[in-house]
Amino acid sequence: MLKSAKGIKHDQIVDFQDLREEVYNEILYPDQTRGVQCELTILTGPTGAGKTTIISQLSLDYCQSGVPTLWGSFEIMNKRLAKKMLYQFAGKDISLEPECFDEVADKFQQLPLYFLKFFSSTAIKEVLKACHHAVYAYDIRHIVLDNLQFMLSQQGRSGLDKWELQDNAIAEIRQFATEQNVHITLVVHPRKDTGEELDINSIFGSAKVTQEADNVVIIQKSPGKEDLRSLDIKKNRFDGTLGSLPYKFDRTTTKVKAPPPFFWV
Repeated sequence: MLKSAKGIKHDQIVDFQDLREEVYNEILYPDQTRGVQCELTILTGPTGAGKTTIISQLSLDYCQSGVPTLWGSFEIMNKRLAKKMLYQFAGKDISLEPECFDEVADKFQQLPLYFLKFFSSTAIKEVLKACHHAVYAYDIRHIVLDNLQFMLSQQGRSGLDKWELQDNAIAEIRQFATEQNVHITLVVHPRKDTGEELDINSIFGSAKVTQEADNVVIIQKSPGKEDLRSLDIKKNRFDGTLGSLPYKFDRTTTKVKAPPPFFWV
């Protein structure tokens, strides 16, 4: 009787049988399960380093690969962000060739790209409520929130409140990414722009920001070389690979690209 009895299932407890197919997919199709879903990426960098430019181009790459993307721009108005993305999509300054606007815009409009209408200070619960609808209605897989400080501005009554407010927001964003199976890229400003190279401790807020993140990427400026930057990967929870990826900003296309070797000489 005891041998034939079945255990009572708990909805928060699984065994390997429940995980078997997911583990199989991780082994057989690692590229399909890496880098997009269930992750929180923190992107930071000095003022004027091009944080929005980088994440704008990355989100376009995702969209063109068929990954539905939702943008939450709390510092830059949507029309200006869309203009930047349209230029990047076209690979040129459309103001110099306005006659090509409709052709480029028609193609751009076909991308699985959506924008939150929130701007500046917005309660995190309202933001995630809209994100939840987007995941359900548009099958969103990548969400960009730019940036944490503007989204939470003027919401804390004291220094202590601001730290607690940010920690709670990070926890809710992390939980949302996990439960909704989406990748969230969160832009966070550094503590101070001293002109020196940033590290993982330079990110504004408590240690919870980087603890909750799966990936931490810092844009580093190159002294004396205005258009040369590098993406410094400081944390990579699942893959473990760290390192620095140099790139050059191309003003004609408003996009970034790998620089020729002599730029580092």
